[in-house]
Amino acid sequence: MDNASRRLGIAVWIGAGLVFALVGAGLLLSAFHISGQTLSENAAAEALCLQRLRTLGTAERIRERLRLVIPKVATPRTGIEDASAITAACPGWALAYFCMGTACGGDGSTVKMIVEIAPAR
Repeated sequence: MDNASRRLGIAVWIGAGLVFALVGAGLLLSAFHISGQTLSENAAAEALCLQRLRTLGTAERIRERLRLVIPKVATPRTGIEDASAITAACPGWALAYFCMGTACGGDGSTVKMIVEIAPAR
């Protein structure tokens, strides 16, 4: 093999490597763009979920969960209905904690409800 054909072979390998590097960089940028869109969509869905929960009681984010506190439940039946409505109001979230009764904090004389939901896995 002479020098010219060896140089041509090296040039082909370098060119192929550059093409693969550029394709890889393009795919990486595309992945960053898609993940950024997903994060913003998740943030918007969470904000909408919190807004819906606030129509039922006091809602806040605690670590990776959303917590709803209804300080005074009129009847246990309506409390269960509200808890069921939470799962419908926040698609993609699952029930992580539920407490309803006089032992759920407070003064111990009123029925209180605490519901926590977390992203479904």
